[in-house]
Amino acid sequence: MRPMTMLRRMMATALALCILWMTAALAAENEFTFALNGSSDGYVVTGYTGSDSSVTVPDWHDGLPVTEVGSGAFQGKTGVNAVSLPSTVVRIGASAFKGCTSLGEMTTYTASAEPPTPPDPVRTPGDANGDGAVNLQDALLLMQYAAGWNVSIDKSNADVDQDGTVTMDDVVLLFQYAAGESVTLK
Repeated sequence: MRPMTMLRRMMATALALCILWMTAALAAENEFTFALNGSSDGYVVTGYTGSDSSVTVPDWHDGLPVTEVGSGAFQGKTGVNAVSLPSTVVRIGASAFKGCTSLGEMTTYTASAEPPTPPDPVRTPGDANGDGAVNLQDALLLMQYAAGWNVSIDKSNADVDQDGTVTMDDVVLLFQYAAGESVTLK
């Protein structure tokens, strides 16, 4: 098989795997829906789309405290049997838990005094998307960038051969690394 054909097949496989991985990751992150409260100093949980039986409502969202569980936010979630609310919640809307027939436990926890502080950026060679991991998702993103797509990358992390530019050479090195080959990312 010609090298370019093999590279194209490898890239197509990586694309498919990345799409599956990203779909699962986004589903986990988006279990709650939010809206700013009336005074715009906190968030209201307006819905829960997850499937966990034990649910912990977050104490912070986008740098502001979660202050309310809105009316109908958990309505009809029959699989929810326990909910833990942060101490920042000062109001629970009417019918917030209507139809939650398995709900038998509701607790509170002490919320963080301040929103979580993101860690200081550290250069991680190969971590083109800045999520703290080096994997096929980074290789795909790097491939898109090198092909001229309008995608955002961390150029410092993406330039894995440290030649000052992000090229297909970096893409190939990253695919090799993700495949478990013994390569050094600089």
